[in-house]
Amino acid sequence: GGFLIFFLTFHASECYRRFQRLHNCSATLQQTVDRLALTAKIYFPTPEARRLVRLANGMHAVGYCGLHSAYSASNFVEHLNECYQLFTPAELRRLHVLDIDTGRTAHLEIATWMGEIIWDVEKATKMNAPLVRGLQDTVLKMVELFGEMYEAEAQPVPLIYVNFIYFASFIYLPLFSYSLGVDFGTTIEDFGEQTMGEHFIVLCVHMGIIFLQTFFILGLE
Repeated sequence: GGFLIFFLTFHASECYRRFQRLHNCSATLQQTVDRLALTAKIYFPTPEARRLVRLANGMHAVGYCGLHSAYSASNFVEHLNECYQLFTPAELRRLHVLDIDTGRTAHLEIATWMGEIIWDVEKATKMNAPLVRGLQDTVLKMVELFGEMYEAEAQPVPLIYVNFIYFASFIYLPLFSYSLGVDFGTTIEDFGEQTMGEHFIVLCVHMGIIFLQTFFILGLE
């Protein structure tokens, strides 16, 4: 039990650290989109500002599709597009060609469209260079945050945990179950002074311990 809890503690700590990393990226992405929208609203002509904000929110949605199968083009992006018109039909067709469900290529394509909008506005309005660089850095920040999330998602499970799961499943659990069975007894003479009710309670406790040990090991996987 102590051996199992030792590994479980470190594994849980690693899971929470990874979760916190992904959560921070997601929260920062939302803040980045808000900052981009505010800046575009103030300094851009209205049509370009609306398209830039629309694409920024679209990129925020599309990027998640490559992180988990729960987010897909059919049940996530297309639903949001129906509600908020994030993409034109031509833009959506282009993203489908790039396979939205992979996420990586599609969200980079949107970042390219956003960069082109910023470049076109700069040429047309002679916008000051620091503001343009700030907007470009904001778009690149979104790309960077999604890259960090993809990197965390693709991070392999440490080999020590894989070996431990195999060891626990094929050696530790059977031996642990056998040892509890031996300690419990196999004949009526092994009951000693215990009544049938007391013996049944002890049996339930042992079964509960084995179930929890199994649950912890499967949870590690």
